[in-house]
Amino acid sequence: MRLDPDPWLGGLFGCAVYRAHWSTKAPSPEALRRVVGEGTAFVYAKLPVREVEGVGQLTGLGFKVVDINISFEGPPAGPPPKGPAVRRAEAGDRDGVLAIAESCFEYSRFHLDPLVAPGLADRIKRAWVESYFDKKRGDLLLVAELDGRPAGFLAGLVAPVGGRPGWVIDLMGVDRGAQRRGVGASLVRWFSHLACGQAEVMGVGTQVANTPSMGLYASCGFRPAGAAYVLHAHLREGKAR
Repeated sequence: MRLDPDPWLGGLFGCAVYRAHWSTKAPSPEALRRVVGEGTAFVYAKLPVREVEGVGQLTGLGFKVVDINISFEGPPAGPPPKGPAVRRAEAGDRDGVLAIAESCFEYSRFHLDPLVAPGLADRIKRAWVESYFDKKRGDLLLVAELDGRPAGFLAGLVAPVGGRPGWVIDLMGVDRGAQRRGVGASLVRWFSHLACGQAEVMGVGTQVANTPSMGLYASCGFRPAGAAYVLHAHLREGKAR
C-alpha cells in the first residue's frame, strides 16, 4: 500500500493526512505506524466494490467504511434548460456561495464520518469552493439564482471520464431554503449544455446514502457507471481510534 500526503486536507485537519492506495500487500499495523509516525494522522482510501479482500485488509488495520460512492456518466445534451437562472460565478457571488457550501451538505464522506466534527466537515466544503474562486482548482463555477441571490452552485473540472475527453461535476450544492425548487436540475442541465461540443462524456460521483442526488442525476440523463468503498482511519499515537 502506498501512502501519498494530502497537504491541502492536512491544513484543514490540522494533522498529517494521507491517501492510501491499496495493493495486494497491505502493511501490518506496525508498518503503517512507521509511515505515518506515532502522532495524529488521518488516512483515507477508495476501493472498487469488487476489491473485497482489500476492504477486509484495511478494516483489519483500523480503517472504517464511511461511504459507498456511486459514479455516474452521461452524454452532454440539450438546449439551455428552463428554470432558475444559471450563470458563471462572479467575484460578488463569493460570500453567498461560500455560505451555501458551508451549510448545505449532510451526505459527504466527512459529514458521514462520526469522528469528523460537523464544523470541520462544513469548513472542508467551504474551502473546496473557495479554491475555485481563488483559481487554485477547477475550470468552471456556475451559480443559480432565485429571488436575485445565489441559491446554489456547481463546480466543474475538465478531466477524462472512462478514458474519454470529459467534464466532471466536482461539487454541487443547493441552499437548504431553495431545495426542491429545481435549482439542482437547472445547474446540472446548464453544465450539460455547456459541455456540448467540448466533451464526449460527463461524470459525477455521489454517496449511496444521498438518494435525492442519485435521483437528480438519473433524471438528467446520467447512468450508474461504478461503485467504490470509501474508508477512513483516524490515528492517534500511531493507532486507529
